[in-house]
Amino acid sequence: MKRPSGSRFRGTPASGATRSSIRTTTSLSIDERTHCMTDSSIVSEQLYFTYTRTPLSLDQFDVKRTVSAELFGTSATLTIIGSSHYIASRRLGFHELCSCRPLHAESMASVSLLESVDRSFTFENDHLSASTTLETRPLSDRPAAARADIAYRFGPDAWTMIRLTTEGYETYHTYPEYDCTLYSQTRLTAVTDDDSSDTEPPRTTDCRIQTD
Repeated sequence: MKRPSGSRFRGTPASGATRSSIRTTTSLSIDERTHCMTDSSIVSEQLYFTYTRTPLSLDQFDVKRTVSAELFGTSATLTIIGSSHYIASRRLGFHELCSCRPLHAESMASVSLLESVDRSFTFENDHLSASTTLETRPLSDRPAAARADIAYRFGPDAWTMIRLTTEGYETYHTYPEYDCTLYSQTRLTAVTDDDSSDTEPPRTTDCRIQTD
């Protein structure tokens, strides 16, 4: 089915959860009182998620680590920043930014680290559909760093990890101050064009770290 051009970002309730709307903002100033766990200079009680079709500038963020990856056989990057993570593929028009800082974006979802999270939201463009589910897990519920495709340790029990899967990717953000892990699972599905071929294209993404 051919999707209309452009992109859509919408919030949907996770299984068993009540509907919650996406917070949308076109002008948002950063509150200096906002803090974030992953960087000693930023401590936060909120995480903000946004998806865009165009690349986002990371100039205001402290980039800790970046690796090359593939999504749908297309080059992509996985980045851990001082206030969370960034996953991007310019050719697919897919850019996910998770940050402890409020984001200057047209569409943005926010979740609280002070309460249990069970929520989902989606993003669609001409190339793919991304469905992300967020949930709060115990602090110890994270893979070993060696099993992640990219990982960074900010302090004792304070980690950000991204792990690629056959369907998309998972992220783990551990918060020892809140005694929890915020887990996300994103499933990526190719958008098909009815006129392209009689052959059904693969419905899952080929997600793997590129090797030289």
